[in-house]
Amino acid sequence: MNIFRYKRLLNLRKSQETMLFYMILTRGEKSVREIISISGIDDKRVYYILEKWDRKGWYQCGVSLYSGWLTIEKLPTDK
Repeated sequence: MNIFRYKRLLNLRKSQETMLFYMILTRGEKSVREIISISGIDDKRVYYILEKWDRKGWYQCGVSLYSGWLTIEKLPTDK
């Protein structure tokens, strides 16, 4: 894989993560599962992202990762 394809893939992954974050943050009455279904991001990728956020303490979940919520207090801030 050449460096340009790698950078393009890396940017795509970052943009997917950013898009998912804002969709969950501004979800209103929709569940996380509903957001995932309309996001167009692969289910395995979404599961990886939510699991990563959970490890960092940014996302809390009860029974399933698909029924969780963001923990705003623990998100990093720009200073």
